[in-house]
Amino acid sequence: MKSNRIFEITTILLNKGTITARELASRFGVSTRTCFGTRKQKTADGG
Repeated sequence: MKSNRIFEITTILLNKGTITARELASRFGVSTRTCFGTRKQKTADGG
């Protein structure tokens, strides 16, 4: 689910600091484009 992915990505970034879109895509089983879209949505939501 998208909201879970956003939460998990936020948690990863808070703990790890940086991670590539390729690493996130591999971890969540989605494309790198999906990761960029999730990031864009999070930014638009004020995160």
